[in-house]
Amino acid sequence: MANDRADFEPTVRNAAWWSGDSRKAANGRGNEAVLEKLGLKDIPDLSDVEAVQMGHVMQPVIGQLAQNKLGIELKDADYALTHPKETWMRSHFDFISSDGKTLVEAKNYNAAVRNKFDAEALIIPAADMAQLIHEAACHNVEQVVKRIERDEQRLNAGQGTPKELEQMQHELISLNARRSELEEIELEVMLRADGIKDRIKELSSKEADLAIKVSEAAVAKDAALAAIDSELKIAVAARAELFPQIDKALADLYEKVGAAKLHNGQCLGCNL
Repeated sequence: MANDRADFEPTVRNAAWWSGDSRKAANGRGNEAVLEKLGLKDIPDLSDVEAVQMGHVMQPVIGQLAQNKLGIELKDADYALTHPKETWMRSHFDFISSDGKTLVEAKNYNAAVRNKFDAEALIIPAADMAQLIHEAACHNVEQVVKRIERDEQRLNAGQGTPKELEQMQHELISLNARRSELEEIELEVMLRADGIKDRIKELSSKEADLAIKVSEAAVAKDAALAAIDSELKIAVAARAELFPQIDKALADLYEKVGAAKLHNGQCLGCNL
């Protein structure tokens, strides 16, 4: 999936907090993401980076490998979603299972980074986990809630055979458990987001203070330059008044070679 979609435009990226921003924050680069949102730092163009280009090439392959390993059918999730409650949170996705319950994020890592993962022990680096939590919060919560509401309506209405109703009851138990898990994930993301919002406020306040100091420094600079200009004009006027009173031969010599003050037998021009 190439980075030519509208949701990769800087104006769109800076209008929301995306899963990639959560990844940056977990990697200790939250300030960088905040500065980008405030328009104080340009978003780097990674389209020509070889590793990024290779990631686009490898993504379908990674998706196929994940599909075989997980034993589920995956589809391209070429869209972006906004969190149903926290509209400042947005995310796009790589793959989603055909039943809409499983998201798969494709990563093209080198050996050094790949060794930080342990599928058996479910060990995932913090940055990747932050991105996955963000994506799950934007995508799954709303879908699970809708599925629960639909099944509860059918169950309460007694729609379906006894076997279907029993299966629906089991599914509701499973979905409610899943809902609880996702709500915990959502709460964690919201807590992190609150911290990021506070950091944005802090940086915005510092920016305002620095802007005032820059403005004050500019005023002081202009005042100093005006004072220097005034002194220079006075000196030039005094020179113009005094110069005609000096002997012409001495004045001509001064204009030719210059002059400096002697102090205690030392020339203050050449310091000899």
